[in-house]
Amino acid sequence: MKRKLVILLYFFACFLTFSLHAEKVTLIKPLSFGTIVLKDNSASHQYTITFAGNVHVDPAFILITPGHPAEFLISEFTPHTLLNLNVFTVDNNTQIAGESHPTSSQFTINNHHTAASTVTTNALGEASVFVGATLTSSGTGFYVDTTYYNQLILMVDY
Repeated sequence: MKRKLVILLYFFACFLTFSLHAEKVTLIKPLSFGTIVLKDNSASHQYTITFAGNVHVDPAFILITPGHPAEFLISEFTPHTLLNLNVFTVDNNTQIAGESHPTSSQFTINNHHTAASTVTTNALGEASVFVGATLTSSGTGFYVDTTYYNQLILMVDY
């Protein structure tokens, strides 16, 4: 009977330790495709920013201001912990900031990626994660001159 009691107390102590520890995922810099002009929307065109910040852009896009990958700081984890990463959006289609414009085309954002599907925290319990993605034009219609946005989600499991 004592052996079972010790195991139960150990499980309870671990549960409290994990539940009281306040791991954080902080957005340092959001993913941005910058300010762009689409010269021709008669076909679908792509603009990719990699997690490393490399840019691959179709000539139909003119870059007015450059974009950059997202940067997250993972902190307050146990040092040297292997973390699983998953990046996704609820909906791949962008939305227009402010009032809606029903006739405007929308961009698609997909191919969200990090350097690897896992990361290990350092001696301080921290890790930096960079996220890239691909922006694709619709190939039909027109785009209103405005800000387009989407929500990017970084899920960390361990």
